[in-house]
Amino acid sequence: MTINKVLKKFVGVNEIRINSLNLDKTADGSDKLVIHVEPYKSKQCRCPLCNNDKKLPCYDSKNNLCTWRALDCGGVIVELQSNTPRVTCPVHGVVTAAVPWAFHKSRFTKDFDLTVTWMAKALCKSAVSQYMRISWATVGRCITRTRNYLEPDISNRLNGLKRIGIDETSYSKGHKYITTVVNHDTNTVVWVAPNHGKSVLDGFFEQLTEEERESIEVVSGDGARWITECVQQYCPQAKRCTDPFHIVEWANEALE
Repeated sequence: MTINKVLKKFVGVNEIRINSLNLDKTADGSDKLVIHVEPYKSKQCRCPLCNNDKKLPCYDSKNNLCTWRALDCGGVIVELQSNTPRVTCPVHGVVTAAVPWAFHKSRFTKDFDLTVTWMAKALCKSAVSQYMRISWATVGRCITRTRNYLEPDISNRLNGLKRIGIDETSYSKGHKYITTVVNHDTNTVVWVAPNHGKSVLDGFFEQLTEEERESIEVVSGDGARWITECVQQYCPQAKRCTDPFHIVEWANEALE
């Protein structure tokens, strides 16, 4: 196996041509491997926002040298560099040409964004930012890009709801609230909104069509009156249940 094939496997992209390598140092003295690459001609001058694979005319007479952070290797920071032009898209105007190794407007590789998001499911942002050597805010941007990639239309979460759960939770030392709706059949969160109360929950039910509201069979939650009022207004056919967590909590409080 050639060194080019090894590096392609390492960065997780096959549709690139590796031109050169350079081992350098960062400002803090860490080792950094810079890999100079370019997409195959069949992947050059493409709009990053269009779904088609049509080649577009270049807007710039000269290419811009761009850098993307890749996943580290044995503690060594890895970066990809490429001369990337801007192209003229008839739909989206002048945009930076797409590259096969990164999402649009990202300075990280796709594998990097996906890895950060996977880690954020189990770790806090501070731990992820420290391990990946990125800022706390960058973690959130990596998550957003991954979500847009994996689920471009989040309204699909609302399809086929039958058994849902509604609850509110506080954050920022209990001074702020968010309302969440989960799909019990898939054990996933399908809707989130800031604040709590009937006016907030109305926004969820009003997003649903009449047929989607009629298909809801069970709604669980705590004893909040605003949840019951919403269920009676929008889903009168659904059974209003109290979730097991609050039942156990109230039973323990009564025993104490």
